[in-house]
Amino acid sequence: MVRQLYRDAKIYDGDFDNAEFAERIARLPLAVQPGTEWDYGHSTDILGRIIEVVSGKPLLQFEKDNLLGPLGMTNTSFFVSDPAKYKMIAQPMPDDSAFRVGFESNPEVPRKWESGGGGMLSTMADYARFSQMLLNGGSFDGNQFSARRHSR
Repeated sequence: MVRQLYRDAKIYDGDFDNAEFAERIARLPLAVQPGTEWDYGHSTDILGRIIEVVSGKPLLQFEKDNLLGPLGMTNTSFFVSDPAKYKMIAQPMPDDSAFRVGFESNPEVPRKWESGGGGMLSTMADYARFSQMLLNGGSFDGNQFSARRHSR
């Protein structure tokens, strides 16, 4: 019954931001009791909203200031704004109808939702910088990253 409530609530309808998505989720019961089973959920989406409230910044701006910018990840965002870069977007195979689940997402179209749980787009070069930082124990290019903040 609870899963049906989530389907009926149409939580992905329209162009919404993190605040509105958190409100939509808050109106619904938990799908399962915490600790009783593992399932995909929206906890990191809610964490993204908490970051916005605490920092006073949109999630992407917080990420740019504290991670993406210091790492030099200039091609990572929630959508591709430069038409010259559209050709870099990976496309599903023609028969892969299950590629997009839950809501229609086109990386060429700006949306308000900056999902803390997924949806960022990146290049291999940017992801390599992020991965190298992780391999270095949180250090990269003279910056030290931690759960609290980065420092030089």
